[in-house]
Amino acid sequence: MLILCSGCWSLMLARPLHAADFVVVVHNDNRSAITQQLLMQLYLKKTAAFADGKAATLLHLPRSSAEHQQFCLELLNLTAHQYQSYWSRLVFTGNASNLQFANANSILQQVQQNPAAIAYLPADTALSGVRQLGFLRNGQWQESPVTH
Repeated sequence: MLILCSGCWSLMLARPLHAADFVVVVHNDNRSAITQQLLMQLYLKKTAAFADGKAATLLHLPRSSAEHQQFCLELLNLTAHQYQSYWSRLVFTGNASNLQFANANSILQQVQQNPAAIAYLPADTALSGVRQLGFLRNGQWQESPVTH
């Protein structure tokens, strides 16, 4: 017979402590909308362009960061190691270039300067000079309203 304390149920039903929310950002001039499917295709290099046909440059948080590992799990259903192996095969076959990793501040600077850039950042990142496309929460994409 299994006996659970009343507080145990809330622990079992609560969101995992390591779960994170992410915002996806692009350059201020980028007016593309994005779906979860397109976001997945971009990060798996199944497409190299936004919905409007303009090229996309992917930016990543550091490979060893908990945020990168969680993003891979939530969006791609892959561990960070599996994602790196997948990407390495793309590089080896000439279908992609090496992944570039940076911290949140340098990613913000790169997105501000590069109209093709797209990046994910922890939801609590102070955003400036970029446009938020939407956010990923518990593996579900929510698009931000498009502002002109």
